[in-house]
Amino acid sequence: MLLRLYLNLLLPRRYCRLSGLTQSVKNSYTTVSSGEKCRSLPDGVWPTMITPFLNDTSKSVDWRSLDLVTDWYIKSGCAGLFSVCLSSEMFQLSNEERVEIARHVAEKADGHVPVVAGATFGGRLEEQAELMKEIGKYVDAVVIITNQICDMNESDDVWMENVSKLMDMTGDLPLGLYETPLPQVRALTPGMLAWCAGSGRFLFHKDTSEDTGGHAEKTGSCTVPPSLQPQVLHGQVTVSEHIAESRRKWV
Repeated sequence: MLLRLYLNLLLPRRYCRLSGLTQSVKNSYTTVSSGEKCRSLPDGVWPTMITPFLNDTSKSVDWRSLDLVTDWYIKSGCAGLFSVCLSSEMFQLSNEERVEIARHVAEKADGHVPVVAGATFGGRLEEQAELMKEIGKYVDAVVIITNQICDMNESDDVWMENVSKLMDMTGDLPLGLYETPLPQVRALTPGMLAWCAGSGRFLFHKDTSEDTGGHAEKTGSCTVPPSLQPQVLHGQVTVSEHIAESRRKWV
């Protein structure tokens, strides 16, 4: 059986950071002033990472196996890594494990590819913002889980109000969006995606619907400058096909 991967719907916006660069990804950056860098997340395969666990009574994270799978993704030509996601058992992890997995993967990747990580898991907005900032110390973007921002029966206005508060509490931290299908998907409307794009904070949106018509409607509704215009890169394809294409681009 072929393993299948859901690609991201990315917002290919350039964003500025004051951090230094690693030699391996220097071509993805453009210097705009002394010590300041701008970049966008690269297109290509972004696997939703698994989290291996020890087969003993502790059921703790198997860090050695996590290193091995991280190396495998990078050597196979993946453009970036999405850690702390549904495939990572994100809802079964403690906050400490979420932070440590994000840190561990980012340090193992060592700048060879960018790393993003899920960072909102319900509860008080202040607590979610603190976790976002903690995970944001290690990764290239922290990911807002769309169904964790407010109750599912609350309005889109409430959702946007809460996201706005999270943005206010997290400075200029680069963000992403993830419409995880469990426990219940909260799909963004075209208006919600346009609002997110217009904020200038979001680098990508991971869609899981496979609805290309819906993607076109969403991206077409974003009346923002071309640099902020969402681009549909979502599709269901075999990993082998896209790794082969990615490796050709990286040669």
